[in-house]
This record gives sequence, C-alpha cells and structure tokens, in this order.
Amino acid sequence: TKVKHQGAITVVDVGVRAPSLSEELAKQRAEASSAGETMLVMTTAGRCDPCRGVDSALADPLLQAALAKVRLVRVDIQVFHEDLVQLEIPDEGIPGFFLLSLDLTPRDGVDGGEWDEDVPENIAPVLDAFVHGKYAERRRPWHVVPSSGMTL
Repeated sequence: TKVKHQGAITVVDVGVRAPSLSEELAKQRAEASSAGETMLVMTTAGRCDPCRGVDSALADPLLQAALAKVRLVRVDIQVFHEDLVQLEIPDEGIPGFFLLSLDLTPRDGVDGGEWDEDVPENIAPVLDAFVHGKYAERRRPWHVVPSSGMTL
C-alpha cells in the first residue's frame, strides 16, 4: 500500500499484498480520522480511461479545493473483487466513489457516470457535493447492494 500527498489530498493505493481489504480500509479510516480527513474510497482498474481522467485531474485547483482534507483510498476492482463483494461495495461503474459506514459497507456512492467528460470542471462539483453530503440531484440513484444474508 502506497500513501502520497497530492496537494491537499492524501492518495492511498491499496497494495496487492494488503492482508485483507477490510483490514486496510479500517487502518486507512483510523489514519484519516486522526488527520482530520474524510475517507473516500475510489474503485478503479488498470485499464480504465475515466479513472485515469480522475487521477490526472487531482492536481487541478478545482479538485484540490473539492477534496481538501480527503483521504482518497483507491482500490483495484480486479485485485480486490471478492473483498469488494464481501463489503457490498459495487464494482460495476468505475470509477466509483464511496463513503463507508462504521462496518465498512458503503452508506453512499456515486460513479463517473454522474458527469460528462472526465475533466476537473465536471468532476469537482460532483465530488465536492458528494463528500460534503450535499449531492442530492443524481443521474443514477444510489442503492445499497442487498446483502446475501450469509455470515461466515
């Protein structure tokens, strides 16, 4: 797992050697809390042009302002598919962005379909409103993934 700072945003790429995604997310949430940051999980994939659009937009002043004091935890959907399923984090629409509940399941989510071209002017207003709990008018409504009801 690699942690870097991109201006006002802490960017964490969960490594393939992480013991489990839930353990890593719990660790990152604790670190975000102690740093006064909001943790935002981003689902991504290696071959995802919209994901790379978001990545390159992070340095823009619009995204720096929108995501100031955010710990952006990027999770590869191919590497962590089973873990994402277990945590009920959808991985169909990428990039996906999720705010997590205490049990690490998503309490709210949006994906890149909420804006048009992957440029800072489109991305920043959506993520700013989303992270601050003010994103009400959505192209696609948020639905929690139904649990299988099984626990192991």
